[in-house]
Amino acid sequence: RVAASATGPSSMKFDPWNDAKTLAQRLAQPEARLVVVVAALTWCQKCRDYLPTFEHQAANAPDIESHVWLDIEEHGTFLGSFVPDDLPLQLTYESGQLKQVCVLRTSGDHEPQDIDEPGIYARLCTQDWAI
Repeated sequence: RVAASATGPSSMKFDPWNDAKTLAQRLAQPEARLVVVVAALTWCQKCRDYLPTFEHQAANAPDIESHVWLDIEEHGTFLGSFVPDDLPLQLTYESGQLKQVCVLRTSGDHEPQDIDEPGIYARLCTQDWAI
């Protein structure tokens, strides 16, 4: 478990291992928005290229929005059997509902994906899931 917790008072970037309780509380708020990126930093160059963009977006996110970076190696236990066809994959939730799924490109063009909801939001809403 890497301690990649919220990076500062204005950052909306959270780590599912260290910030489980905080995330659950934030997601319980009305109109909460969650942006999850599933990636693999050790072997995915596209993921490494996209990370600074993700961190910038998290640092500038509104208060109702939380950002979570899930590395398929580091957070494999959390992801369970969910393995995307392409990386990095962004899932955007609004008020608990999956609204958009897309493969991210550094060019800014994002490729929409049609997937079954992998249960990420529900797991993050459980305050003690990481215990």
